[in-house]
Amino acid sequence: MQFKKYTAGVYCLASETKHERGDEVCVPTRRGKEVEVTIWKHLFSKNGVHYHSYIRNDGINSSERLQNKADKHRARAEKASARSDQFQERANEHKDFLSLAEPIKVGHHSEKRHRRIIEQAQNNASKCIAEMNKASELLDRAEGAEAASEKIFIDTPDCLPRLREKLNKLVAFQEDAKARRKAGEDVPHFVTANNGANIRRVKKQLDTAEKLWSLPEPEQAA
Repeated sequence: MQFKKYTAGVYCLASETKHERGDEVCVPTRRGKEVEVTIWKHLFSKNGVHYHSYIRNDGINSSERLQNKADKHRARAEKASARSDQFQERANEHKDFLSLAEPIKVGHHSEKRHRRIIEQAQNNASKCIAEMNKASELLDRAEGAEAASEKIFIDTPDCLPRLREKLNKLVAFQEDAKARRKAGEDVPHFVTANNGANIRRVKKQLDTAEKLWSLPEPEQAA
């Protein structure tokens, strides 16, 4: 029993046993761990191996993974920001003295200390900026991961109503654009061309999702 790639971003469960919907099984991973899953439905059989769609009992899916990644980036950004504040405090430790802009007294007993204060302030200021930039970069990554997590992935059953709704909106837009063009309104060709490509893409996604997650009417009603 093992996970097998079904399509991009989606795995199915391959087993010598044909499982029923609702069966809970533990599946070993390549890393030596076990993942508990619930069988959604039997997909097909080939060469004595049965293939099933499933949902993970821990709730992990593509969207959840991206959200977890976003949360980790935000946590790291907060730590980098805190380090930046600490380096800023250290850089400003002798700001009153440095603000006087007194020249270094070469040969004087204060020369070494004066040079050390300037060097430390510069180093801490550089580290402050570096951590600030790191925090900003991590926040950008977090926002990117959060935006990606809102996309429709077909690795869970809840993708079906979302894909159907998206397809209906695209089709309605296409029909409206064609009607406006027929009525004499200047609707650029690329608008309907691009929307048509999106319709075909979503139809293909929905077709795959239907194979993975659609159930007979009585089961859907239940």
